[in-house]
Amino acid sequence: MIVPEFWAESRIQKRDSNRQVTVRRFGWSDISPEEAQRHADDRVRDAFNRIDRGEKLPRREKKVRYNGADGLPIREEVITDFHSPGLGQKV
Repeated sequence: MIVPEFWAESRIQKRDSNRQVTVRRFGWSDISPEEAQRHADDRVRDAFNRIDRGEKLPRREKKVRYNGADGLPIREEVITDFHSPGLGQKV
């Protein structure tokens, strides 16, 4: 099970004459909030460009079940990490 420590969300909006398109993606990291934001920004740019070229992708990511479907990590707050030094230490 993949449960990153840091999460961020990024959004791109574009309005043309007929409609407004909003694409949102999450990014994650075990290193820092800044790295999670960079990851989110990269993922939203990629998804937006693909949608803009006509590919059918969801504009917003839905939470996935806890079985790790689609290879996406679980968006949950980490309260205790039992795999690091200081067993049971709050993170």
